[in-house]
Amino acid sequence: MLSFLHWLGLYRLQYNNQILTVFPIQDVAVKILKVQGFDSERFEEFLKEVTLMKRLRHPNIVLLMGAVIQPPKLSIVTEYLSRGSLYELLQMPSVGSSISEKRRLSMAYDVASGMNYLHQMKPPIVHRDLKSPNLLVDDSYTVK
Repeated sequence: MLSFLHWLGLYRLQYNNQILTVFPIQDVAVKILKVQGFDSERFEEFLKEVTLMKRLRHPNIVLLMGAVIQPPKLSIVTEYLSRGSLYELLQMPSVGSSISEKRRLSMAYDVASGMNYLHQMKPPIVHRDLKSPNLLVDDSYTVK
C-alpha cells in the first residue's frame, strides 16, 4: 500500500518496507525491519551489519546515514538513490534500451569499483548477494 504521510515536519512516502523521507537538506531511504520472528541471533546479525556499514566510505557503496537499533522499530537510514535498482532501470522500455554502451560500461565499472573496495578491506568483505536487483542507481547513473 502506498501512502503519503506528514510527520514531524518531514514528508514520508511509504511503499512496503521502504520509506522515502524528505528532509529539508537531503532525501534518505529508510528500511524498516519486521521484528516478528526476529530472534537474538538475527538481532546480532543486524547489529554487525550496521557496525560494518558505518565503516564503509566509497562512491560506489550506499552511504549509511543512521540506524535505529532498539526493538521493535529496527531500521536503517541510507542515502536515497532515485533511479531505483539497476534491474528495474534496465527493464524500463523507455530507459533500458536507450542507455548507451559507454554509460553501461561506466555502470559496470562502478560495480567493480565498489566490489574491489569491499575486497580490499581488512578483513575482506564478501557481498554474497551481488545481483542487479540489489544494485541501486542515483540521478547521474552512478551504481552503488
